[in-house]
Amino acid sequence: AKPDSGENATAAIYEALSAAREVDNPRLFFPPGRYDFGERGDGHHGRIAIYVHDIDNLTIEGPGAELFFEGLTAPFEFARCNNLTIRDIAIDWDDPPFLQGEVVGTGDRSFDVRVDPGFTVTGGEPVEAYQDYDPDTRLPKFQGIDQYHAVLRTELVEEQTLRLHLEAWGQIPREGALAVLRKQVYDYNAFFFDQCEDVIVEDVTVYTVPGMGFVGQRVHNITLRGVAVRVRDGSRRLMSATADGSHFIGCAGEIVIEDALFERMGDDAGNIKTGLYLTVQEIEDENTLTARHNLGMRNVPGTGEKMEFAADDTLLAYATLKVAEVEELPGQTVRMRFAEPLPTEAAPGHVAGNVTSVATAHIRNTTVRDNRARGFLIQTRGAVVEDCRFENVSTAGLFIMSEVEHFFESITPRDVIIRNNVFENCGYGSPPAEGVLMVHAWLANFEFPPKPGVIQGVVLEDNTIRGGNSSGIVVAGAEDIELRGNDVREVCAAPHRTDTAGAIYIQSSRNVTLEGNRARLEEQADNCKAALLLGPGNELETFTDRGNTGFVLD
Repeated sequence: AKPDSGENATAAIYEALSAAREVDNPRLFFPPGRYDFGERGDGHHGRIAIYVHDIDNLTIEGPGAELFFEGLTAPFEFARCNNLTIRDIAIDWDDPPFLQGEVVGTGDRSFDVRVDPGFTVTGGEPVEAYQDYDPDTRLPKFQGIDQYHAVLRTELVEEQTLRLHLEAWGQIPREGALAVLRKQVYDYNAFFFDQCEDVIVEDVTVYTVPGMGFVGQRVHNITLRGVAVRVRDGSRRLMSATADGSHFIGCAGEIVIEDALFERMGDDAGNIKTGLYLTVQEIEDENTLTARHNLGMRNVPGTGEKMEFAADDTLLAYATLKVAEVEELPGQTVRMRFAEPLPTEAAPGHVAGNVTSVATAHIRNTTVRDNRARGFLIQTRGAVVEDCRFENVSTAGLFIMSEVEHFFESITPRDVIIRNNVFENCGYGSPPAEGVLMVHAWLANFEFPPKPGVIQGVVLEDNTIRGGNSSGIVVAGAEDIELRGNDVREVCAAPHRTDTAGAIYIQSSRNVTLEGNRARLEEQADNCKAALLLGPGNELETFTDRGNTGFVLD
C-alpha cells in the first residue's frame, strides 16, 4: 500500500494479512502518510473495509499513518484474535457521515439548512437524526430539538442548501440555529472486536465514523490507552463519531480505559453493559419458558450460562438459574430450559439478564467534553472511575444504571467506586437528565425504583460538581451506598424534574452514609429546593450523617 498515492489500499492490506498468517508474532506496519479505502472496502466482506479473523499475536501500528474511508464503511473488525495490539493510527473521512450548517428557512413541515463548506451535499441524502446547536457555544442547544427518524426525504433547493421534509411529528428548529444532520447513526464502527482476548489499543484516534469508535463484544480483557475520539483540529466539525465513543457488551476479564479523550460524539462516551434483558413471554412448564428482547434484538444465552431474574416493576433480583438448553424461535424469541425449577415468582413480563460474563472496569485520567448525551454508563459489577474530567456533557456526566424503559440493557450494577472526578457544566441540555452524577434504574415511563436494593455497593467519593440544570447527585433504589467528600455547587438551574431538584437527591434507599460532603443551598442555582432532598421510600433509620457542610439529615 502506497501512502499519499490516492490508490485504494484495501487489496494490499489483505495481501499483508495473508502473509501475517504464515509467521509468528506478525506486525502489520503502516509507514507515515495517508491511506485511502473505497466505500465498503473491497466488497468481499460487506460493509467492513478490513476484516481480520483468527490471527493471534498480531500488532498493527503506523505512527503518522492516517486511514481515510468513504461512505457507509466499517473500518476494522476483528474476530477471534488473541493478544492483539493496535497503536498509532488515525481514522477519518473526507466527507463526514453528517452534515452541519445554519437553519436559514422553515416551512409547515420542512426546514432548510445552508450546509457549511467542506461538507458535500447533493440532495436526497438520508437523515436518521437531527439536532439544533447553539451558534454561540457550538454545543447542543438547551431544551433544544433532538429528533430521530422524522425525516421523510431531503432535496437540494440551492447550492449547499438542503431542505428536510418531515413526518407530521417532526420538530422544526428556529432560523439561525446550527443544525447537525446525522446521515447514519449506528452500525459502522471504527474498531469492532468480537470474541477476542487480551486486546490493547494505544494512541489511536478516531476523528469521525458513521457509528461507534471502539466496540468490544464478548471480549476477555481489553485496554484503551491514550485513545481519542475527537474532532480534527481546524475542521470546525460539531461532531466526531455519530454514536458512542466506546461500547462494551458481554465482556469478561477487565475493561481498562485510561488517558483517553472523548469529545463531541453523537451518543455516550462509553457504555459498559453485560447484555440485554430478555422479557419472559410464557411459562411453559416448571423448568421452561420463552423470552425475547423488547425491541427484537437477537440475544441468545449459551448452554451453561446463568440468567438472573427480576420483576419488571422493581428490578430486584430474586433468582439465578443455569441454562440447560436453548432453542431459537421465530420473532427473535428463545426457549430456555433451566437445570433447576423456575422460582414461584417467575411470571410473564419479568426480565432475565445474563450474569455469566461480567467484566470489571477501570476508567481513569480520561476526559469527556462537549458531548451530546452522557459521559459513561456503568451497567456492570466491579467498576472504578477515578481522576476523570467531564465538561459540557449535555446530559448526565456519569450514570450507574439499569433500565427496562426502552433498550432494556442489563444488568443492575454492584460494587462501583466513583472518586476524585470533576464534573463541570454537565446535564445542561438535551436530552434532559435528572442529574449530573446518577445512581438509579429506570422502570417503565422512566419511573425510579420504589424499593431499595436494585443497585448495591456504590461509593461516591471526593467528586467535584460545578453547574448543571438538574440535581448534582441523584440516588434511587440503592443499598449500601456511601457519599463522602463530594462538593456540589451551582446545580438545579432548570431542573428536568422539579420533585428531584436538590443538590443531592435520595429516594428508595437504605444503608446510606453521608460524610464530609459540601452542598450549601446558597451556593446552588435559584431553582434548587434543598441541599439534601429526600424522596419517598427511604429507610431513614439506616442512614448515617457525619460532618457534612450545608445540610444535616432530618
